[in-house]
Amino acid sequence: MNSTLSLSLLCFLFTISLHAQPSLNNRPKIGLTLSGGGAKGLAHIGILKALDSAGLQVDYITGTSMGAVVASLYAAGYSGDTISKIAEKIDWNGLLLSRPPMNLFIMEQKSEYGRYAVEIPFANGRIKAPTGILESEELWLKFNELFYPVYNVHDFDSLPRGFRCVATDVVTGEAVVLSQGSLPSAVRASMSIPTIFTAVDYNDSLRLIDGGVIRNFPVRDVKEMGADIIIGSTVAPFTQAKAKDVASPMQILLNVAFFRDHEYSRQDIELCDYLIRHPLSGYSTGSFSSSDSIMAIGDRTGALNYPSFKKIADSLNRIYGPPLARKLPPSADRITIRRIITDSLKYIQRPFLMRMLGLQEGQAYSATELETSMRQAFGTRYFTRLFYRLEPVGPGVADLRLVAEEFAPATLKLAIHYNSFSKIMLIGNLTKRDMIGRNSMTGITFGLSENPRLRFEHTAVLGSARFPLASVTERSRYFILNP
Repeated sequence: MNSTLSLSLLCFLFTISLHAQPSLNNRPKIGLTLSGGGAKGLAHIGILKALDSAGLQVDYITGTSMGAVVASLYAAGYSGDTISKIAEKIDWNGLLLSRPPMNLFIMEQKSEYGRYAVEIPFANGRIKAPTGILESEELWLKFNELFYPVYNVHDFDSLPRGFRCVATDVVTGEAVVLSQGSLPSAVRASMSIPTIFTAVDYNDSLRLIDGGVIRNFPVRDVKEMGADIIIGSTVAPFTQAKAKDVASPMQILLNVAFFRDHEYSRQDIELCDYLIRHPLSGYSTGSFSSSDSIMAIGDRTGALNYPSFKKIADSLNRIYGPPLARKLPPSADRITIRRIITDSLKYIQRPFLMRMLGLQEGQAYSATELETSMRQAFGTRYFTRLFYRLEPVGPGVADLRLVAEEFAPATLKLAIHYNSFSKIMLIGNLTKRDMIGRNSMTGITFGLSENPRLRFEHTAVLGSARFPLASVTERSRYFILNP
């Protein structure tokens, strides 16, 4: 951690004190860069709180991965204290899990959910391979909720603070600096760790993964935005990891995935006028269960750097006067949905989806109501991913574009089970959608053991406007007893 002003920054402040004209127009711009680092990135919040307390206004902010999450919230107008309260309330492990909580699913799906160790989807006679292990429906919904107040901002320079985040193009392997588009999608793309989180399709032309693969500390980008004074906050270890510390398969995978970043980070560190390091040697990128401790370390680091932040703020205010207050973009608690766009559907009919959602075009909805609608439809297990993007068309009015990835038409599921009656049993299930009528699922489950069994199950969703997910299920179970 660097708790003193750098020589170059001291010289810069001294020079402008001698020659600068007292005008807000030529007030030096402050840039802030937050590194990626998974759970460790929560320590950045303490720096934001210290900056706010010191009255040092940040003009531009960049980040990668978790740094992009924190940076985007700050750019959107949240204060450091507010971001801290948001982070304290979040169940990070639950938010990042691939498996949604059981209470999301309708009754007919609960008996099958989580029962199988392996699920193999088939489409057009071929195995449909995912781009990662984790999708996290709840993460998408949380981002939509947090960025609801700035849903109508697609140019990140129009946010209260100019913002950039970095992702990686899976086709070219090059870094992509995101400056416009859907803010939730940009942040989600920046934290898509390869082979762990699924890749994100962005602006209909890019498929993106974690920016930390190439550039985990995007200082050069905040400089290109126009920052005159650059503050960098990094949660990277002070020294390079030793061989004995890279032992588990996950550690090896992450180290290899982010290998190209090391050289770029050294170059970016040199661009910082003021560099902050956090003492997080006892924590890893996955230490979300220790989020409170990590944030406490960030608070202590922020407090240690507060005097320097205050000195910079006082120097600038003495020359240029206090900065103008940030103007937040107009926001609405409820947004009228002009159209619901469902062009991402491949297998499910639009009327069936609309019934599952329970939304009506021309009506106004809050973020909470839209979340409830998405969870209701997701609970049918017709989707592996279901979230929305708001496309503004006027003040308080937007089109809602559904981003849906449906379960493949057929899925083979496998597991090994043990009990005192059947002993060790290999359980297999083949589920086919719409095999016997529309809006239905048909499954055949078999158990191979000393006491084999076979089960047939057919569920048809026969919902109405009042009960959209009402269904009827027919089950037949057969035991094949040995002589």
